[in-house]
Amino acid sequence: MGLNIGFEDIKGKIADKLLLVAFIVSIPAGLVSGIRIFTMGFKILFVIDILMAFILATAYFTRTKSNYSGRITFLIAYVFLMGVVALNTWGLFGFGLFIMFFAIIITTVFFGLNRGLLLLGASVFVIISITICIYFNLFQFQWDFNKLSYSIYQWFARGVFFTTFATMTVVTLGMVHKNFERINADLALSDERFRLALSSVNEVVWEINFVTGKTFISEKFWEILPFAMEEMAIDFRNWINLIHPDDVEIINAKIQEHSRGHSSQLNLEYRIKDKFGGWHWVLTKGRIVERDANGKIIRVVGTHTDIGPRKEMERILRESEQRFRMLFFNANDAILVIKDDLIIDCNNQTYDFFKLNRDEIIGKQLPDFFHYNLLKNENPLYRYNEIKESVISGNSISTEQEFRVSDGSILDAVMSISAIEENDEVIFQVMLHDITERKLFEQNKLNAIVETEERERLKLAGDLHDDVGPLLSSLNMYLSLLNRKQTENKEEIIQNMQEILKDAISSVREISSNLSPHTLFKYGIVAAINSIVDQNKGMVNISFTHDVGDKRLPEITEIMIFRIVKELMNNTLKYANAKNIVIDITLFEAYLSVSFEDDGVGFDVESKINNKETGIGLINLQERLKTLKSNYTITSKKGQGFKFCMRVPI
Repeated sequence: MGLNIGFEDIKGKIADKLLLVAFIVSIPAGLVSGIRIFTMGFKILFVIDILMAFILATAYFTRTKSNYSGRITFLIAYVFLMGVVALNTWGLFGFGLFIMFFAIIITTVFFGLNRGLLLLGASVFVIISITICIYFNLFQFQWDFNKLSYSIYQWFARGVFFTTFATMTVVTLGMVHKNFERINADLALSDERFRLALSSVNEVVWEINFVTGKTFISEKFWEILPFAMEEMAIDFRNWINLIHPDDVEIINAKIQEHSRGHSSQLNLEYRIKDKFGGWHWVLTKGRIVERDANGKIIRVVGTHTDIGPRKEMERILRESEQRFRMLFFNANDAILVIKDDLIIDCNNQTYDFFKLNRDEIIGKQLPDFFHYNLLKNENPLYRYNEIKESVISGNSISTEQEFRVSDGSILDAVMSISAIEENDEVIFQVMLHDITERKLFEQNKLNAIVETEERERLKLAGDLHDDVGPLLSSLNMYLSLLNRKQTENKEEIIQNMQEILKDAISSVREISSNLSPHTLFKYGIVAAINSIVDQNKGMVNISFTHDVGDKRLPEITEIMIFRIVKELMNNTLKYANAKNIVIDITLFEAYLSVSFEDDGVGFDVESKINNKETGIGLINLQERLKTLKSNYTITSKKGQGFKFCMRVPI
């Protein structure tokens, strides 16, 4: 109930009490007036008296169906009429003035200054009218209980006194009534603001008065806490019985601490039993707002808030943080957290990366571990600041960086940096992925490619020198003989030159075929491998089987398979001292299987690959296999031959 409605209710209750008094008084007055009609004859005042008694009775018994203004109006009319009747009786003249004065007071209190003055004016008008009537003998008093009091002077003096006193009283009460209405309006506005505040906050407001035992709980209780049990809504003091047993002890301790004045307010997070038998998280805040002279608590106010969703989010965040910490510490890469340019945290892989312990890393700057490259002449701190500014602008950076570790070695790493904003501060997460082995492998691969190309060039130069060179020298010699006049067998010389040219052309074609086999491009992989077999069948026993037939494969696949098989055959012929070679190509639905096997001296595969001088061929072979995205196996041991298998997706 609002404050404004409360004041109106108070007015109504006062009106009902006054109406009851008037009704009780009107009963004997009405009965006497009825008797006087039979004994003294018909008088209009008697009839009005009886009628007003009836109206008052009706107004009182039907008061719940009308507002207090109507009931008070009946009451004032009745009182005013009693005053008029009393003024017609000398003995009751003073009483009549008092009754009219009482009616004016009631009017002013209930309806304000204007209506009070209006009724005062009516009263003065009645008094003046009666005075004029008496002075000019326009009518005689019906009842003369005290003739000695009869005097125009007394009448006039009482009228002036009544008017003056009534005016002062009406003005005073009218001002009080105006202040009363203003305060009432202010309180109503305050009450409305209070209601709006209660409706706008997502909290249940409560109050306990330990003296009166009264409890207040705001209307939004069921809206905010729909899961709460009814006992908590009826009486806030029952809530302690609904708290989870594990939370009761700490709740009681905090309540005792606040009641002793050791804390400024209560701030309780706990689980409360809901109407479904489960438990729900609630936040209760409270404060003691009033104590008596002895320090005893009188009033406590506070709020309830549903924090179930927040607790669920906290649980999810905790689990997420746990997963992050697990990934952070168990990651294969080094991860560092940087704040204010200093390393504040790192995972275990960081220790292995830098070969340092935690104390030697935390508190340092990341550029302290950068390798200063003299050739690049690059300042580590300047480079780091440049990267950091780019990250702050909203770009995650991933770049290669060289790091100097404690044993003096240099590590190559992919450095990925991202920025995270936390409480208006920027925190950097740095991930270091060691690519030293990859860099070394790439360098070895590049060296292998360069050396392979150089070997091919040397082979080409050797073939040209050994095969084509002598033939061209012979042609040059025969040409010199032809230029001599004394040479007699010129026709024979020309025939020899023709044979030499044929051999030179054949050698050039053979060299060209080795560089770019035309048989492969024209007839396919099977024909190209058959040509290799035919060229080398006099040196070793070669078995070549296949089920490909005339089917052509993608050009890059045929080229790579041809190069691999030729490389393997050349190595076998040069180094394996093998007697037999077995080559097989089998076509499946999703892939092509290629195998090469010899019965030569064999070798240790791992040591061969790691040997920079003798492992170039195998490294080159692996690069070609990567190009084909094929799976492969290489098996060999000393004295047990060599076997190679690969599966190429098609």
